[in-house]
Amino acid sequence: MRVNAIKLGLPEKKLYVAMRKFSRIGGGTVEDRRNPWFQLIQFHGKKTVDRNLK
Repeated sequence: MRVNAIKLGLPEKKLYVAMRKFSRIGGGTVEDRRNPWFQLIQFHGKKTVDRNLK
């Protein structure tokens, strides 16, 4: 999926910055980190930017 986002014109660095920002801001409190939607989106984002996945 990362490759597809980059092919659409999203710079790779911006993708990484956005995922880091989401984790930092979205997981600000314990309640936020326990939120199932936050966990799901964060998991998907980590898998999206993982270069080791084929």
